[in-house]
Amino acid sequence: MQSQPHLSARFHLLMILQSDLSFDDLVANLFCSLGKTSCRPYDRRLFSCLALSMSKPVFRKLPARSMAYVMPLILSIIMSCIVSLISTLKNTGFSGFELPIWLAAWGLSWVVAYPVLLLILPLVRKLTALIVETP
Repeated sequence: MQSQPHLSARFHLLMILQSDLSFDDLVANLFCSLGKTSCRPYDRRLFSCLALSMSKPVFRKLPARSMAYVMPLILSIIMSCIVSLISTLKNTGFSGFELPIWLAAWGLSWVVAYPVLLLILPLVRKLTALIVETP
């Protein structure tokens, strides 16, 4: 019956993560589920600092209507970065790779990728709706 307490701790952890507890309560319950009954004073300071840093937003969030522009912006930055890096490495090799060459390729590919993504995304959503059942 060694697996019974381990299964119980997993179930307890799952229940904690699905609840609406504060960060401090979550950490206290997590430590209890792992068998650690109390936190040392520096543990409490660390967890309270983490809770404080997680509770205060760094900046104000943009309104929901900006999602149509922000998501393609982030997606185009990441995708053009990866694709241009792979293309530059393929053409120059690891020994001939130079950062300015890659940054120039990335800048040019992002300038093309972002407007194309803005234009294509509505069509992609419609095609996806044809393939995937919507709720």
